[in-house]
Amino acid sequence: MMYQVTGTGLQAAPITTTILPDSGTALANNTIYNVAVTVGTYAFTPPATGWAHGKFTTGSSASVSFAGTFLGAAPTIEASKTYEFDVLNGVWVVQEVVSA
Repeated sequence: MMYQVTGTGLQAAPITTTILPDSGTALANNTIYNVAVTVGTYAFTPPATGWAHGKFTTGSSASVSFAGTFLGAAPTIEASKTYEFDVLNGVWVVQEVVSA
């Protein structure tokens, strides 16, 4: 297992996956999600502890929700757009990805 040094000691290196868990199931802690398929209806649930990061694209019809609280305003998720998220201890930051 690989480890990275943090301010509080060693932490296992993050896991990267292209698959989300079943809708409503908690994301895994210390995991980066690069979702390979479009997301239609999905309920994001934060890890029980820790953090997760990810990027996903919505399908032509999207109904996406997030359990927990937001740093800033809750996003309006629209169809056929790409979003990136970070969640730490149940607090989300979600933003549309736009190109310059």
